[in-house]
Amino acid sequence: MGNFNVIFNGFDLSTVMRFTDIKRKIGNERGVKVYDAPLFGVNIQDVTIGAKIIEVHFTLNNDDLEDLKHKLAGVFSTKIPARLSFSDEPTKYYMAIVVNEVDIENLARWFQKGKIDFLIPDGIAHAVDEEVVAFSQGVAQNEIITEIKNDGTVDSYPTVKVTMPSDNNYIGIVSPNGVISLGNAERLDLTYVPMVSSYIRKFTANDTTKVGTSPTGDLAGGTFATASDGRVTLATKGPWDAKKWAGGYYVNAIADTNAGIGNLTFYSKFQLAFETGLMSQTGLIKVVYLDKNNNIIAMYEVHKASTVENKADFTMYYGGNMLRRYKSFSFVPSNGTGNPFRASTHGSIDFEKSGGDLRFFWFGKPYGIAVPELAEVAVAKVAVYIGQFGTRDLIPSHYVSILALKSMMAESVNRDVQNGVKTIFRAGDVLEVTSNPKSIKVNGQPRNDLYNDGSNFPTIPTGTSKLAIVGSSWLTQPLQAEVKYRKGWL
Repeated sequence: MGNFNVIFNGFDLSTVMRFTDIKRKIGNERGVKVYDAPLFGVNIQDVTIGAKIIEVHFTLNNDDLEDLKHKLAGVFSTKIPARLSFSDEPTKYYMAIVVNEVDIENLARWFQKGKIDFLIPDGIAHAVDEEVVAFSQGVAQNEIITEIKNDGTVDSYPTVKVTMPSDNNYIGIVSPNGVISLGNAERLDLTYVPMVSSYIRKFTANDTTKVGTSPTGDLAGGTFATASDGRVTLATKGPWDAKKWAGGYYVNAIADTNAGIGNLTFYSKFQLAFETGLMSQTGLIKVVYLDKNNNIIAMYEVHKASTVENKADFTMYYGGNMLRRYKSFSFVPSNGTGNPFRASTHGSIDFEKSGGDLRFFWFGKPYGIAVPELAEVAVAKVAVYIGQFGTRDLIPSHYVSILALKSMMAESVNRDVQNGVKTIFRAGDVLEVTSNPKSIKVNGQPRNDLYNDGSNFPTIPTGTSKLAIVGSSWLTQPLQAEVKYRKGWL
C-alpha cells in the first residue's frame, strides 16, 4: 500500500510492518428486533447500532521476527481502548482494542504475513480537532445563545464552560434533547451590596505584615515574593534547623471586630498550586484563620514530607480550647487529575464560620463541625505560611516545583439582611459541564450536588441546532461561555 501509516497506542506500526490491505466497512453492526405484525410482515421493536471491526492485513520482513512479535504483543496488550489512526484519514481517529489472535502465516523464516482485528467499541471515528464555539447575547439579559453546525453523522457530547460575571444561583443549559438544570432558579439574591463586607481581595507580600513567629511553632524568618499575576511564593527560606519547617509567615488583619460571630458569617476562598516534578521534593503551605490574640480558629495545611514517596497530605484543623486535627486526606501531588492543586486547574478551597459552626472544603465536598467555644470568637486575621523542611533547600531536587498561593479573598455576610440566602456561584467562578463522561465542576472541583433531578446533559445533534444558557433572573451582566465538542462519524 505504499507509504501508509497506522498508529496504535502511540506506536507507528509502519516502522515494523508493511500493510497489504485495510478493511473498513460501511457503517457498523446493526441489530434489529422485530415481532410479528397482525396481518403481514413484522413490526420493528428496536434498532441498535453496534461496534465496528477494522481489519489490518500486513507482512513482516525482519531477521529477528520473534523479538519483533514480543514487542508488538506489548503494544497490543491494552485493557481499555487506545487511539488508532490511519494516514489516509488525517483528521480522524478511532478508540480501538485488539481482539482475537493476531494470526501469522510463515512464508519464509524471515517473511511472514498476518491480520490484526481492531474492535471499535463505540463504532465512531472521532475528529482530531475540537470545535470551539462562543455564545452571544440572547433576547433576555440573563440568556446567551449560539448556533452549532455538526456535519458529522452522530450526535456529539459537548463540554460547556460558563464564567459568572457576578453572583448567580442558577444555570440552565437548553439543548435540543432537553435542559440540564443546576442550582436553584427560585433562590433570590437579596440586596447584595449592603449585606457583604469585603476584607481581602488579594494577599501579597506588599500589603501584609511579615511576622517572625508562626502559631504552630514553625521557623518564620523567610520572605515571600509576589508575581505580576498575584501569585505568592516563598522567596527566601530564612534561618533553619534539622527539627522544624522553615519559611515565611505573613498576616493580613481584618478591619472588623465581629467577623464570624452574631449575624456576620465569615467567608473566605483561596486558590493553591501544589505540584511536584520529582518524588524527592518536599514543601508546606498553611492558610490560618486567627482571633485577635493570634489563637488559631481554623487552619488548612498542605504538605509533602516524604522524599521517597510522591504523597502529600491535606489537613483541616480547628481551635477553641485546643488545636485539633479535624480531617486529613492524602493525594498524589503530580500533574494528574487526582491532584486538586495541580497547576492546570483552579485549586480552589473555601472556609466559612458562622458562630460556632465551621465549614471546611475538600475536592468538591463540604465538611462541617460545631465548636461551641468558638461561637463568640471573631476572625481577626488571615495568615499564610509557606515553608520547606529545615534540612532542605529551595532547589529543584529538594523543593516542590510549583508551590504558591494564587489568590485569596475574605468577607463577611450579614445574615439579617440576607435572610440566610447565599449565592451558589460567585463572580468569576467557572462552571464546566461535560456530557461524556458526565461531570459537573466549579473552578475545577467536582460539584455534582448542583445537578437537579430530571435534567438531561446536553448533546449536539447532526445538522444545525441551537444551544442556550440561562442564569438567574436578576443578572445584569451577560454570562460568558463557550462550548467545545468533537464531531463523529459512523
